[in-house]
Amino acid sequence: MSEPRKKGRRAYLSHYKKKEDGGYAYTGKMYTCESSEDYKHIKLRLWLFVGCIFACVVAAGCVSPPGANGQIFVLLPYVAGLMTAVSLVWAMCRLSVRGPALEEHVYEATAKAIPIRAMAVLILMVLSLAGLIVYVCFNGFEDKFIHFLISCLTQALSIVFCLALWRYMKTISWRDVPSQN
Repeated sequence: MSEPRKKGRRAYLSHYKKKEDGGYAYTGKMYTCESSEDYKHIKLRLWLFVGCIFACVVAAGCVSPPGANGQIFVLLPYVAGLMTAVSLVWAMCRLSVRGPALEEHVYEATAKAIPIRAMAVLILMVLSLAGLIVYVCFNGFEDKFIHFLISCLTQALSIVFCLALWRYMKTISWRDVPSQN
């Protein structure tokens, strides 16, 4: 009988087998990037999108728009969007240290997760922007009109970059290949 497949956070460790020299060899499913574009250019473009998203989200938090000093419907979506943007940067870091061939667990956590995380940042920035606009509609600008405009602009830019990243990730094709070992 075959051994039961492990489930859980560290289930991928069962795909690593000990070699005679003491090292480990990956025996699970691999994914490789198959695109007409060079993999270095793909990574560069992905970093450009992710860097712009992160910079816009951080810049939106560096200004103090009206309602940012205690309104939960303004702060909560922004903080969640910032944490998701950090998660997006982390996924991109993991993708960058690997080559165009990824183990299954790395593929699931990076190439497959990046568009989902970009959509999460997009949705949270839309909610944050909506909360900011609702606050201004009911309470006015509080002499922070320029801060309001800067915050709206940076959040809108982050939304545009998230959409661009999501669309670009859909053009990159990944194919599963048998493991070399």
